[in-house]
Amino acid sequence: MLLAFFSFAQAACPSRTTAADLASAVSAAEIAYVGMDLDAFRVAREQADAAIPCLVEILTPPDAAAWHRLAGLDAFVTQDTLRTLSAFRAAVSIQPAYKLPSTIAPEGNPLANVYAMAANQPMGAVAHLTTPAWTLAYVDGARAPARATQRQTLVQLATSDGEVLWSAVLLADAPAPDWSAFQREAETTAVVTASTSTALPTAAPKATKKKHKPTLPIAIAAGGAAAASGVLYGLAASSRAEFDDPSTSLDEVEGLAGTTNTLGYSAIGAGVVALGLGAVAIVTVAW
Repeated sequence: MLLAFFSFAQAACPSRTTAADLASAVSAAEIAYVGMDLDAFRVAREQADAAIPCLVEILTPPDAAAWHRLAGLDAFVTQDTLRTLSAFRAAVSIQPAYKLPSTIAPEGNPLANVYAMAANQPMGAVAHLTTPAWTLAYVDGARAPARATQRQTLVQLATSDGEVLWSAVLLADAPAPDWSAFQREAETTAVVTASTSTALPTAAPKATKKKHKPTLPIAIAAGGAAAASGVLYGLAASSRAEFDDPSTSLDEVEGLAGTTNTLGYSAIGAGVVALGLGAVAIVTVAW
């Protein structure tokens, strides 16, 4: 529901990034740190930072802890002790049993001392995260309703389906993220969706043509006329045969001629009537 609106949040990203992209940048930075290649370290560090706001995946806690350790290394290089402590406190709170490799922090190295100091710090205060409707907050890779305020945290906002909408690192004592725009868009989208999700109109019933069925009375009348026509034709044929018979007397011939003609014309008339009634019966519509 919110994805169309949230495209603006990724506008500054040249491409979307994954947890694997972030892990690769973190690993490259650690290798450069061990090799004392400061330039390569800074490039990898910048790549890791740039990957955060463009993430398309919810990070796992180990992913988040690795990024915090990298942030601690970067702060240590710049001799920012407070930021180093803040980053290492975040990493330790996620993976309390994790120990810095000796290749990064040999025993007695100041970095190892700062990491041990961070492990002994109390958890500190937390602040509730108010999420927009249909979204969930993830803090340092775990779903959480609040974040720590005395150390840095990596916070992500995602839909209930796991689509990442927003990712950022909040420093210690940073104000709560302003997600009001997401909430307004969610409410607007909900209103628009509700107003347009009307039931589809019921399809109008198809007009059906009533079959042309012959009505019973007309059909009976047509049949009777046809029968009468046949009878009359038979009588006319019989009269004509008697008229043609050589044995018929001349006195009878004149009468037979008139009878034959009358019966013939009557047969034709009855046939015409039968045909007409039959046609009317067929085209009559039953209303």
